[in-house]
Amino acid sequence: MKIIGIIRDALFSPNMQDADTAIFEAVATRLEAFGHEVLRTDDRHAISLLTREKQAVSNQPSALFSMSRNTDILTFLCTDTFYSQLRCVNPAIGVQLCSVRSSVNAALERCGVPMPETISMPTDLPLESLEPLELLEPLKPLEPLKPLEPLKPFNLPFPFWIKRDKGYSQVREDVVLVHNSQEAETVLRQFRDRGEETVLCSEHVEGDLVKFYGVAGTVFFDWDYADPAHSKFGLEEANGVPRHYDFDVRSLQDGCNRLSEALSTPVYGGDAIVRPDGSFVIIDFNDWPSFSRCREAAADAIVKTITK
Repeated sequence: MKIIGIIRDALFSPNMQDADTAIFEAVATRLEAFGHEVLRTDDRHAISLLTREKQAVSNQPSALFSMSRNTDILTFLCTDTFYSQLRCVNPAIGVQLCSVRSSVNAALERCGVPMPETISMPTDLPLESLEPLELLEPLKPLEPLKPLEPLKPFNLPFPFWIKRDKGYSQVREDVVLVHNSQEAETVLRQFRDRGEETVLCSEHVEGDLVKFYGVAGTVFFDWDYADPAHSKFGLEEANGVPRHYDFDVRSLQDGCNRLSEALSTPVYGGDAIVRPDGSFVIIDFNDWPSFSRCREAAADAIVKTITK
C-alpha cells in the first residue's frame, strides 16, 4: 500500500535532528522492505503532496506516519475530510495535545497517573500573588474549551521548575529550575518578554530521572536512566547521579499506555522521577521521541502500528 511519511523539521529537533532523522528512516525503510510504497516529505512540501495524493484517481494513500509538529500541517490533517479518517501515526490531534503541558497534566489527572504538584500562573503577577488558575480540558480542534477544577495550590518550596505551557520546548530557557524568589521573578519576566502569558510552576521531585519510550498496542516499552551525554538542554543534571531505586516497571508502562490513549499518542516517550520509596511521577510526555537507545526495536513496533 501507499504510505506517506512526514519528517520532523529541524526547528522542532533542537540538538536531536540526526536522531530524529534516523528513527524516521528506520521506519520508512522497514515499510519499503515489506513492499509498501513510501512517499517521504517535509514541512515545506507536506500540504501540497497531501493534497495531490488525495486527489489521485487511483492508488490513494492508505496510511500516514508523521513526526511533524508544524501547526499548519497538524490543522490540515485534523480538518481535511480525507486525512482525518486515514490511519495516522501519530494522529495530529495527539501531537497538538502533547504540545500543551496543561493538557498533558489534565490527562495525567484524569488517568490517575502520578505527577508533581503543578499550578498555572500568569507571567505578569508578582510571585507572592500566586494563585492557581483553571486548566483547560483538551478537546477536539475548533471546539470550545471547558474549564476543569483548578489544581490545588502548593507552597512552592524552592527549588521548583517554571515551564513554558503552550508549545514544544525549543530552547533551554523553556524549562528553568529556580532556587530563590529573585531567580523566579527574573525567569517570569523573561517568559513575559518572550510573549508567554502563562507558565506552569511545578515542584522539583528528588529521585532518579528515568527516560521511557513506548508504542501503545505493542509489547514494546523501554526505559533507562537519563544520560547527560544525550540531552537536548542538559537539564538532567538537576537530579544528579542515579541511585537505582527499585520501582515497578510494569506500573510505569501501564500508566504511560493509559496516558498515551488519553492523548491519542501511540508512539510516545517522556521522563519520570523515581523516588527513594519506589513511587514515581511523570514529569514530561512527548509524541514520537528519537528512540536513540532503542531505535531498531521501536521502529519494528511502529511499523506494526502503521500497518495493522
